[in-house]
Amino acid sequence: MMAPVVTDVTATTTEKLAWRRNFLNTNARFASPLYISFSHAQHSTVRISSSPVTSDSQYETSLSIVQSLDTVNCLWDACTVLSGCLFSRPQNILGRISSPNQSHLRILEIGSGCGALSIVVSKALGRALREAENSTMIENLEIVVTEMEGELDLLDTNMRRNFVWDDGRSGFTEGSRSIVKVRALDWGSSHHWDTLLAEFETTPNKRVDLIIATDVVYEIQAFDHLLSTITSIARSNGSSSPTLFLMGMERRWKDVMGFWWEEVQAAGWTWEVEPRDSDRTKREWWEEVEEIEIFWLRWDPQS
Repeated sequence: MMAPVVTDVTATTTEKLAWRRNFLNTNARFASPLYISFSHAQHSTVRISSSPVTSDSQYETSLSIVQSLDTVNCLWDACTVLSGCLFSRPQNILGRISSPNQSHLRILEIGSGCGALSIVVSKALGRALREAENSTMIENLEIVVTEMEGELDLLDTNMRRNFVWDDGRSGFTEGSRSIVKVRALDWGSSHHWDTLLAEFETTPNKRVDLIIATDVVYEIQAFDHLLSTITSIARSNGSSSPTLFLMGMERRWKDVMGFWWEEVQAAGWTWEVEPRDSDRTKREWWEEVEEIEIFWLRWDPQS
């Protein structure tokens, strides 16, 4: 039996980058199951391993996923970075995407792959809502996890590994505040989006408050479909407020990235980068990778 692959982040810069997985060999890269654990101390840490943490460990939050070499659905580094941001700055993120009197919050992930990001969203923002129970109006957090219709089985498997199925709410849950739903959404498919939109119309909140994704920008031929999908979501939200898209992205090819941002601007979106701590000695582990950035894209219906 192979020894577990373990990545445990501690104080030094070199160790802070030890969690990176994109350049591991295939066997290690697609190890299953994979356990991802986070601590929420002043200087947070992450542990990624093929073995679970013990009950007496320093890690307060853990999740486990199965990966797929056949579909190349696995834990990418940009997802780990955005996950770290979600655990470190949950109140900042909730403050950007919710209005003062809002009771129902909907977050939709596109290109979900193995579903790790949506699991983190449920755990990180759900935890923040529980801690702020007396100071927030938000009662329900709905996360919609989407992928191509033929790749939903892996998402369903990973949701079942981390949550409990709730027949009454037709989704996966680990508490009364959050619900996770797996749905088909092929980029550029008006049929899939119309089906989702009809479902949303039956709920108190008919809009998508935040779109999320990581590592979805790499194939130029998919840009049109990707932009068509997020812009359709934004237009369906109506004219009451802007639509936000939180995206983790690793810079790979300068010409591809340049073309992407040209297309984004042409589609009517603006963007800004989630800031890193200007004092490098105070940065969290997820802020150390210069080539992975977190972007806030914004579509303003009035523009």
